[in-house]
Amino acid sequence: MNRPRPGLPALALALATAGGLSPAAIADEGDAAILDPTPDIKVNGSDGPLTVSPLEPVQITVALDPGLHLGQPADVYGIGELVVAGMSVYFSVVYPDRVVPGERPYLQIPLLPVPRTEVYQGRLPPGHWFLHFGVDANADGIVDWDWFDTVEVRVGPVE
Repeated sequence: MNRPRPGLPALALALATAGGLSPAAIADEGDAAILDPTPDIKVNGSDGPLTVSPLEPVQITVALDPGLHLGQPADVYGIGELVVAGMSVYFSVVYPDRVVPGERPYLQIPLLPVPRTEVYQGRLPPGHWFLHFGVDANADGIVDWDWFDTVEVRVGPVE
């Protein structure tokens, strides 16, 4: 369970909770508490790290709590990072379900709550993967890595 950072004013936590918002990413900035978006990605229901066979299908799900940024325009992204010989190679899923090299947003939308949703069911290519799901603080078409979650997955024997 995610917990707010120490020092969070009790009133802010009570208001956020009463409003149905998760207190998962509350940051204490002096007297002002900010409830940030909380993206969540899971592989086979796990936060990882995990190891799977190249023949084993995986289920990737995502969820999003927009926090106090509800309705704010943002870049939403799903990025696969493959580590090869100590270097990272990035692949992005872009609307409407294309995979392209590099770091690119999937879509630009106003932030809304997203319940746990399956986004992929199938096999992953062999390798050492970090799967990222996140949102940015603005909709500028650039992945800024403002708020994201990551799952580490090793597929097959990796040296």
